[in-house]
Amino acid sequence: LTSYSIYQKNPLPLDTDPTVFTIQPSKVYCYNYFTLHSCSGIDGYNCTCTIKLSPVPKYTQLRVNVSTLYPTDATSPELASNLFALTDTATAAFLSDLYNIPPALTVKHGSNQSVAEFYDEFYSNSDLAAFLKLSGLPNASIPESNVYGDLFNDQTDPGGEAQLDVEYIMALAPGAETFFYSMADYNPNDPVNTTINEGFLEYLLVVNNQTNPPWVHSLSYGDVEADIFNASHNGSVAYGRRCDEEFMKMGLRGLTVVFSSGDDGIGNSIIRDDPVTACTQAWPA
Repeated sequence: LTSYSIYQKNPLPLDTDPTVFTIQPSKVYCYNYFTLHSCSGIDGYNCTCTIKLSPVPKYTQLRVNVSTLYPTDATSPELASNLFALTDTATAAFLSDLYNIPPALTVKHGSNQSVAEFYDEFYSNSDLAAFLKLSGLPNASIPESNVYGDLFNDQTDPGGEAQLDVEYIMALAPGAETFFYSMADYNPNDPVNTTINEGFLEYLLVVNNQTNPPWVHSLSYGDVEADIFNASHNGSVAYGRRCDEEFMKMGLRGLTVVFSSGDDGIGNSIIRDDPVTACTQAWPA
């Protein structure tokens, strides 16, 4: 859970009775996201505070109270708690409000959408139904006939990534027919590890061989571009270029492709080991 700066107003009020967590100040870490140095929580607009909670209930609003003065020389318990007053910023309702999606919107005119998943990530229609109900949205599902790719979707073993992608794309575009690409493939020319990076090419070939593929394609995956286009590894550059060509074909067909820019900002995953100097392009984003 990540706080807002104390100088920003929470964009959405909490429920009158949210789930409350009380934590010790030692569990809170505040840092300036430009310098990555620790900060007090009132050092200015760039001070961000994070905590870890486990287990966290699904689909509920949370309020986090800091149990004692934190930090002792800078603020009060009330102010510290306000750093975490809103932690439901990923709910469907919040995102719809943030992007000015009209209430009760229903997608019409035959629009459709899709997600693509790798690493044995599957979705469950029963979990999707629970999520939509708790989000106050009409029930929906993805039929087996809308599943493409070379890997069977095992609904008894849904994955966090796939379920997240399915639930939120359907929550933000209710009524749009949704498709699911389940891919078993890896990048055979990956110079780092041939069982780590996604086999985007096989997915692209499936899409571009379809007569009427979905109009919108959302993918929450990506790799380090320098690894993909590593000329020291035989076949790596050719593989990356072929993928890029297939993505361009999708664009020429009028398809929209939305890629995750990564979980780590400008540093990509490398920033986890090098938080100071890492600056690595994500691919294919």
